[in-house]
Amino acid sequence: PWWKDRLAVEGGDTHVVPNPLPPALERVAAGPPPAGPPAGPPDSPLRVLVMTRLVPGKGVELALRAVAAMGRDVELTVAGGGPRSRALVRLAQRIGAPATFSGWVRDGAKENLLSSHHVLCHVSGHDASPMVAVEAMARGLPVVVLNSRSVPELVPHERAGLVVQRPETDLLTVALERLRDPALRIKLGQGGRAW
Repeated sequence: PWWKDRLAVEGGDTHVVPNPLPPALERVAAGPPPAGPPAGPPDSPLRVLVMTRLVPGKGVELALRAVAAMGRDVELTVAGGGPRSRALVRLAQRIGAPATFSGWVRDGAKENLLSSHHVLCHVSGHDASPMVAVEAMARGLPVVVLNSRSVPELVPHERAGLVVQRPETDLLTVALERLRDPALRIKLGQGGRAW
């Protein structure tokens, strides 16, 4: 337990209470699996979602470089706003990343994005417990995360998602390529809901 190790006081007793899900998300997680995007034919694009504040350290550049490296049949949606928005759009154009920037979303628009993508990619080096990963897993959406802080405890590798060991384009590209397999997406999505 990452948090317990950091908060422990010598001679004291430390208890870590996980983030509770909001009631609406509890209902989603306990209910029937939401209908996700159809797998489509084998050559249909993999739809990848990044949903985060567009500030340094959130891994958006890494996601852009990874989908650009994939080269074919992949679509990235970046949902979020922040001071890095323009620079990230320019980077996507410069490297040929097939990315759409939707701006900040909430409520129904957020739900639509989560239900219309194959995978959530959250490779931030700053977040200890990214709620967006929990929201995606509750909906049966597989996640790709970075091995940072307590994130591997939140998203068990090969059970609820894929954990990329280091913030490197090649490693993230391999993880995303693996999720072209609909059977793996289903397995990880079901694992995330159960977790």
